[in-house]
Amino acid sequence: MAQTVSDTVIIAWKKKNLTTQQETLFDTLQLQIYNLNDVRYFKKVTPGYTAWNNYYHIRCSASADTVFGILGKSGLFDTIYYDKKVGVECSNPVATNDPLNNTYVNDMLGLPCAWSLTTGNPNHTVGLIDSDFQQNLHSDLWGKVNDSYETGDFTSGGYYKGSVPPAPGTDSYHGLVMSGIIAAIAGNSLGLCGAAYNTKLNLYDYSTAGSGNYHSEVTSALNFAAQNGEKVVNISLRYCAGENEDFVSFHNWVVNQGTTVVYSAGNEREDYLGETSLMYEGVYEIPGIIIVSSVNEDNKTYIGANNSNYRCNRHF
Repeated sequence: MAQTVSDTVIIAWKKKNLTTQQETLFDTLQLQIYNLNDVRYFKKVTPGYTAWNNYYHIRCSASADTVFGILGKSGLFDTIYYDKKVGVECSNPVATNDPLNNTYVNDMLGLPCAWSLTTGNPNHTVGLIDSDFQQNLHSDLWGKVNDSYETGDFTSGGYYKGSVPPAPGTDSYHGLVMSGIIAAIAGNSLGLCGAAYNTKLNLYDYSTAGSGNYHSEVTSALNFAAQNGEKVVNISLRYCAGENEDFVSFHNWVVNQGTTVVYSAGNEREDYLGETSLMYEGVYEIPGIIIVSSVNEDNKTYIGANNSNYRCNRHF
């Protein structure tokens, strides 16, 4: 049975030199469209490059004609047109029997179709920079950790490779959870399966240095991971170090080592629509740096106690 997720991308060129009142109307219109159930994004393309500053992409599915009509009637755009259909379709989506797999998450990410192409490779690792991994790993991760490192001297830890069950009542920690999201075993009728469930992990515990300087410890871990040959590094925490020239230069260096870095957007529930000074300033434009925010089952910004930062016109 084929799985299909098909969206339409609309291109809209906003008129230049709008009045203050018209700019206010534009902000209202953008919010109105963004709040339609199936609008995945309404974003400015290649911001910071003057020639493209008024160029917007809107991606949606069933409401594409509605969105097109709203844009046209507003009088705020010089040009509006349908660009292309985008989506995921395959004839052989892969299913697993892991009871905690979330169907809507897997479908939104297109994982069943992606798994028909690859489920990861045990000869490849994802570098995970985090903390609180839990020394006796959950049984859904047994055999999935290639190596582990402590910040400071970066000696190989090894003790996260655990092959015995965790003690009863042991908490599930952040690093442990992220390990499972990436690489938990599939098809064992236990928990969930990782997005790349045949891939292995190298764990970098930034919290063990004990310096008290959170940003410095994460920087050291990323520096070591890049030198260690990691092709993909996941950092699911908001890591900013002033976003200055050194911060940008460091990330250019990391990418030049052949390392792709995936960051989370942060959990401060900040709405960055219309903002000019944004997190990861100067870094989001570097090819090989990916910044991700979270959405709910309606593909809208997740509303909760630890809400993701969202709606950044520049990247995520």
